Amino acid sequence: MRLPPDEPQTNNRGELYACIHALRVLRHEEDQDGLAGRTTTPKRVVLRTDSKYVIEGVARIPELNKKGWRNKDKSDVANQDLFRQLEELIRDRAARVHAAGDQRMRSDTALPAAPPAVSFEHVKGHNGDRDNEAADRLATAGTSPYAAIVPTGSQAAIISTVSA
Repeated sequence: MRLPPDEPQTNNRGELYACIHALRVLRHEEDQDGLAGRTTTPKRVVLRTDSKYVIEGVARIPELNKKGWRNKDKSDVANQDLFRQLEELIRDRAARVHAAGDQRMRSDTALPAAPPAVSFEHVKGHNGDRDNEAADRLATAGTSPYAAIVPTGSQAAIISTVSA
């Protein structure tokens, strides 16, 4: 998968964009199922990534929102456009899971906190993890100036859907 050509092409942006694309594809597939009359219950998802940058950045989103997306030195946070898109998709997934009937997503109940609708699992890169190696092959193919096919469905990203 390639980043849009008018955007900076960095590894960190690529890692963020892969997570964004995975959540968009999942949302699109659920929407298509609904349009076709098939019942789809939105599930919690685990995004598996070798990017600590993504995992640590997502964990900092609440803090960054409070600080106006500024670093300690008052400079803009790098890649905030993609972090904000990812935040929006995470919120969308939480709303879909809640709307599907997982009452644990409600913040006004005394129930224990629900697992997040989107969670991240770190996998060690280049260590024989089958899914991570497949993602690396897709990323390498995407660096070609001749890459015109954007993977869809399960090839878009390696994600696991977990039941509530």
